[in-house]
This record gives sequence, structure tokens and C-alpha cells, in this order.
Amino acid sequence: MRRMMAGVVVLLLAGGFALGEDGAEAVTKLRGEFFTEYRAAKDTKDRKEVMEKYAPRFLELAQKNAKDKSAFDALSWVIQLSGQSKLAKDSPGAKALAILEKDYAKDKRITSLVSVLASRSDGSAEKLAKVVLANNPDRKVQAKVVKALVTSLEQQAKTAEKLESDEKFRELVEKNAGKDLVKQMIDNGPKNKKSAEMYSKMLATKYAGVFPDLSVGKKAPEVISKDLDGKEVKLSQYRGKVVVLDIWATWCGPCVAMIPHEKELVKKLEGKPFTLISISADAKKETLTKFLEKTPMPWTHWHNGSTGGILEDWEVQFFPTIYVLDHKGVIRYKNVRGKAMDEAVEKLLKDMDNPKKEPSR
Repeated sequence: MRRMMAGVVVLLLAGGFALGEDGAEAVTKLRGEFFTEYRAAKDTKDRKEVMEKYAPRFLELAQKNAKDKSAFDALSWVIQLSGQSKLAKDSPGAKALAILEKDYAKDKRITSLVSVLASRSDGSAEKLAKVVLANNPDRKVQAKVVKALVTSLEQQAKTAEKLESDEKFRELVEKNAGKDLVKQMIDNGPKNKKSAEMYSKMLATKYAGVFPDLSVGKKAPEVISKDLDGKEVKLSQYRGKVVVLDIWATWCGPCVAMIPHEKELVKKLEGKPFTLISISADAKKETLTKFLEKTPMPWTHWHNGSTGGILEDWEVQFFPTIYVLDHKGVIRYKNVRGKAMDEAVEKLLKDMDNPKKEPSR
């Protein structure tokens, strides 16, 4: 549960929701106040109290600026600050959810909130998803909603099984989240597993072909991006080389922690048919270039921005997201880091020297 709460704050710190032009100043100011208090909180209990304090304030902003673009952003904050417990009737979270269902089911941005709600165990994500599926005409938006549900429901089903079988894990979660929530998670396990299977079938049938197949062994889809000079670049230009695609952002702690190891790998493989391509999800290119001035990263850099591009086409859910491609552009490894990344690249380079050998998986 502590990880869940930390994850919420990571989403907020990342600026995951774009602010509208009008009313954005008020949301930005309140966000700053929230973070000041949240960072000053001494423990989990204090942080929870800060989140509960600010949820109604963001709801008030959304209601006051109902016709403003920033209303959605304020509602997003309410949802993310509502914790993991069941949304009580007339609570800020429940009111925000009702507004989202009524006014934003046709909004493209709603998919991001379904993903956030999907981490809850109270069925709110599935409830919102059904409204979106019934009212949003965009097939890709519908598919994203279904995919978010599948990912979350599968994870919740696995967590429920572990809570039942692992006593130490259950005690740890009960200590942080309470016995009532843990019981609810366990009780919902079988239902979540069944629902995940249902939505998986829906993805494979009704929404077949909406998303690229990024499975190991499949050819990577084309990626078109911009280099630091603003020139258009394509992933297909690197055929003939083993490629590591590192989708990251300068604000991502785990991404930054990888830099020293990536430097070693690039230096070690100098002169080999290998390329490391880091694709930045920073909102502004200047953020990336200034970071690189202070922290040299001597390899290929592209700037995607915080929305669209590979983030949308490849359904990037977290940072860093890593793909290792062979010299034919086929995905051979996913989300390997450190020594595992080194070994993956070295095996693929050996495969190039021995083309008769079955490529590494």
C-alpha cells in the first residue's frame, strides 16, 4: 500500500495531466501548496491526512470552473488523492467520479483516469469504463480503457492470491492499509480474475489490431521522432544494428540511476554494430538539453514530448521502458536493466556473427 501511495505521487510529480489555459493558474497554485505540505509530512499517516485535506479543495476548483479546460485536471487530482479505500457516498472522490461519468465519457483524456482508478479495488474503474465504452465513439479510446482494465484486474487477482498464500505479505499490507481493505482485495480476487479474462477476450476480438504487437519475437513497429536538432528520425534507419530503446524522462529517478551503467555499456561496445537510443518524454526539449549539458550521455537522443508519439503508439505505462531489438528490428528483450541488459546485447551481437544460430529470446 505504501508503494501505491508513492506511485500516485510519482504520477502527480510527473505532471501526468496537462493543464488548461484558463483556470490553470489556480490548479497550479493549489498543486504547489499540496506538495509543500506533502513533502513536510513525517510519516504515512500524515501524508494521508494531507491528501484527504486537498481532495475537497481540488473538487471545489473543478466545480467552480466547470466549463474550463482545467476542470478535468482538478478532477484528476481529486481521484488521485482519494487513496485506496472504497469511495464513500458524497466523498470528494465519489463526487468527482460522478462528474467524470456525466461530462467526460467522450473526452480522450479519460483513458488516463481509468488507468489511475484501475489500481483501486472498489470497482470504480470498471464502472467508469462501462460508461466510456457506451458513450465514447473513438475505438482507440475504448481499446485503451479495456487494456487498462485487463492490466489492473490481472494484477489485483495475483495480489489477492499472494495475500491468501503469503502470511507475512498479508500482515505487511494489513499494517499499512488495514484489515478491511485486505479482506476486500482477497474477496474480489476470483471476480477480478474472471473479469480480466473477459476483457482480454474483448481486446483480442473486438479491438484486434488497435495496438501494435510488442511481444518478444515480433518486429518492432516504426518509430518516427525528432533528434535534438529537430530533424525527423526513424527507427528503421538503424536496421543492421542491435538497438536498445530507452524510453525515459529526466524527472524519473530510476532512469537517471541507469545513466552510469549505460555509459559503461556504450563505451565497451564502441565500434560494434550497436546503438543506444534514449527517447525523452520530457514536456520541453530544453529540459532535456539542459540536463545533458550537466550530465553527459554520449549516445543517440530523441525528444518525444510528454504525450503522443511512441508513448501513445507503444502504450508506454512506466519509465524507463526498455526494448532490445536485434539487427533485423525484431524485439528480443523487454525491460532489462544493468547486467541483464549487457547480456542481452552481447547475445544478440554474437547472433549476428553466427546467423545460422536461432536468435536469442
